[in-house]
Amino acid sequence: MPSSLQWVIRRSFWDALTVLKYRGNKPVHIPVPPAAFDGPVESVPLRVVFPTIPIDAIPCAKKVPADEASPFKRRFYGLQAWLAKVFAPHLPGLPEVDPEPATRLAAAYRAPKRALFPAPLVPPELAGAEPDLGALALAGPYYGYLTPAGDGRWQWDLRELGDFEHRPDVYNLGSRVVFERDAAGTGLTPVLIECELGAIVPSDPHWPTARAIALCALTTHCGLIRHFNGVHLTFGSALAIAARNTLPADHPLLRLLWPHIYGTQYSNEMATLSQLDPGGDFAQMYGFTLRGLYDAFERTYANLRLSDYDPVAYLESSGLQAAGIASPSASDFGAMYALFEAHAREYLGLYYPTDADLAADAAVAQWLDAFAKAIPNGLPAWTKPLTVASLARLVAVLIYVVVVEHEIRGTLLWNYQLWTHVHPVRVYRDGRREPLDVYQRLVNSTMILNVERASLLEDYSYLALDERGAAAFRTFLARLEALQRELDDDPRQLWKLYPDMLNANMNA
Repeated sequence: MPSSLQWVIRRSFWDALTVLKYRGNKPVHIPVPPAAFDGPVESVPLRVVFPTIPIDAIPCAKKVPADEASPFKRRFYGLQAWLAKVFAPHLPGLPEVDPEPATRLAAAYRAPKRALFPAPLVPPELAGAEPDLGALALAGPYYGYLTPAGDGRWQWDLRELGDFEHRPDVYNLGSRVVFERDAAGTGLTPVLIECELGAIVPSDPHWPTARAIALCALTTHCGLIRHFNGVHLTFGSALAIAARNTLPADHPLLRLLWPHIYGTQYSNEMATLSQLDPGGDFAQMYGFTLRGLYDAFERTYANLRLSDYDPVAYLESSGLQAAGIASPSASDFGAMYALFEAHAREYLGLYYPTDADLAADAAVAQWLDAFAKAIPNGLPAWTKPLTVASLARLVAVLIYVVVVEHEIRGTLLWNYQLWTHVHPVRVYRDGRREPLDVYQRLVNSTMILNVERASLLEDYSYLALDERGAAAFRTFLARLEALQRELDDDPRQLWKLYPDMLNANMNA
């Protein structure tokens, strides 16, 4: 077992590096697209760019576009990856974290970091005698996971996670939680959890462990699959590459998308180096073995569908609204989406007064075709035939993915994921808590997700081609600001998303 001094030295080093990264990160100015891009962006398997990451099914940019590239940051993250190998943030054999949640957080989130970003708060859903799974299902970072289970029930179905190799000392995450209406009839309550312990009901003495497995599966899928694999590596990357490769710099659609795609390949490269590398955060925090981690990314990629990230389609397919189930996040995230669709519809209408005008634009058709071919399972059926309305909806969904989905599946976890006594990232078979280094890495990694980025509440009218486009950008900003003022009339909620929390894109 390493000495406490060894751990203090190592923890202090990586804490200092985390503080340096947080302080040093400044929001990237989004420039006007260059008159000519430096050639098309070539897509290659992830393994080609990152030889230590054996993933072939997922494509990435072979080279970061010149107007995005940051040689300094590339070298910095390369140095970090090297340091993770020679002076790793983890030490085998460390003791468990303190049983008291506040004490373990205080040890891992010390004064220098608290001075930069506030310590997490405990959401009401996790604050009671036991976590409220029904509330978690309807509001906050896990909204969007419910699917119909038949007979008026709903489920979290995460059984696919059971197919990937786990560390031998943790429970398999393959699980399913079944929900019924609560006593009031407008909420949900869990009635069954299926996992490797069996079919567990609330009266079963194994219920607390089964619940921990389910929550661990949920946060693992959210962080690894829905967020990084889906938002970053799949839809965000494909969107940016297709736009760069098919739309001229002076195309109105490119200018509409530009604030939401600029920096994508540069940011994905940095994040992949720090998180998906064998010495990175994902391999060391979660319950998969390294082989299981890479299998999970590669095999879930084929099942990703853009429709699963569409808030309108989800509300319909989940059946929640039709059944009268009250979902706070359905209203919250839906209000954001409505602003995005109105913005896209009004902006596009300026340049395409009719559907015939849009059909005559060959570049838009090329962009749609390139994007559809670059993502698993193609575009939703409602994108055909191409109309101004269908294009506006598609653009709104894509903005929603890189702005809202990125926020709720990443930074919104700050107030949830660090309370590992009820919301674990590993569930050990012998009942022990996670070791100090795993929790410390979770804290540092989640803090870095909250660095300041280019805010959505900025005036991007300078990106427009002309005054009418600039006016549309300013109208969009005014509506976002009006929504923020409206929401400010009520106390802040930890599950809720606010315009002043949103970034223009998913990039540092």
